[in-house]
Amino acid sequence: MPPGRILRKMGYLKDQQGIIRRYLREAENWDPHLDRCSNFILDTLKRPDLRSPGFLGSGWLLDIPLEELIKTCDRILLFDIVHPPQVVHRAKKMPSVTLVEADITGGWISYAYHLVHPRRKSAGKIENEKPVNGFDLSAWPVDHWFSVNILDQLDALVVDYLKKFRVHDETVLKAMAAEIQSQHLGNLKNAGGSIITGTSEIMIRGGKPHNTSPVVHVKLPPGANRRSWTWVFDTAGEYHQGSDTHFEVVALNL
Repeated sequence: MPPGRILRKMGYLKDQQGIIRRYLREAENWDPHLDRCSNFILDTLKRPDLRSPGFLGSGWLLDIPLEELIKTCDRILLFDIVHPPQVVHRAKKMPSVTLVEADITGGWISYAYHLVHPRRKSAGKIENEKPVNGFDLSAWPVDHWFSVNILDQLDALVVDYLKKFRVHDETVLKAMAAEIQSQHLGNLKNAGGSIITGTSEIMIRGGKPHNTSPVVHVKLPPGANRRSWTWVFDTAGEYHQGSDTHFEVVALNL
């Protein structure tokens, strides 16, 4: 688990605040997406044997129907690298909810930081410390895992930080992004779970798409209960200067 100073320097805490600010500005556009996420989660948990779900990338709980879940679940585990203070306060009133601070990249955040800030003079390359297994899900008392709007973000914190330090080899960065996502997806599939993720980013100008790029770099399985929709993410032209941004989203049970 990286210390807070690393998270601050890498911009994670700033990004977390940016999410809630964007939601407050874009609530009308985000709410249909969030409702679909919640409905997918509730439909999946209709099975009577699923009583202890775990949520990876719980964040501000915008896409997790917590009030509904505490009525039917025995225990709910929420995982994030840092939980917003408002969420911590809210969870204290819910005995069945457990907050877990964890690096769900499985160590890639610290790896990226120390790659550009070596801890010792001989550590210009630290391949021996490169994460190889991702975040271990088997140690937790969870009977169904949800990865919620995080797969396409896991690699971004790592790759974007490396780019700031002029690591611009696109082949290396794409391979790293694919490895981070592949570890996450593989662990989730092995443990038994569901995923909600953006798959493509669409930039729009003048009401017309002018650029579409993938944000998931691994192949998603067909899955079960598969659903798809468009998330109107940013209409202020801030996420991409001068363009609206939409995401194509897929939800499925692995």
